[in-house]
Amino acid sequence: MFLRFVKILIRTNRNIEDAKTSLFNHKCFSLEDSFALFDINKNGLLTASELTNVFADHSIELGDTNRLVEIIDED
Repeated sequence: MFLRFVKILIRTNRNIEDAKTSLFNHKCFSLEDSFALFDINKNGLLTASELTNVFADHSIELGDTNRLVEIIDED
């Protein structure tokens, strides 16, 4: 049981370190550039499906995209 716990801690820490490395190696984008990346149809709005598609293109799975949009959508 203890060894399993240690393996989980090591794996989790490795994943965190890999994520940090990946994030720091990426180019920084302005808010406008980031929005343009997600606004696939260039209509000035972001939809849950657009977010899902962009994240999927980068092998990132989102659990509940509609809920994410509800949380971050201010207008």
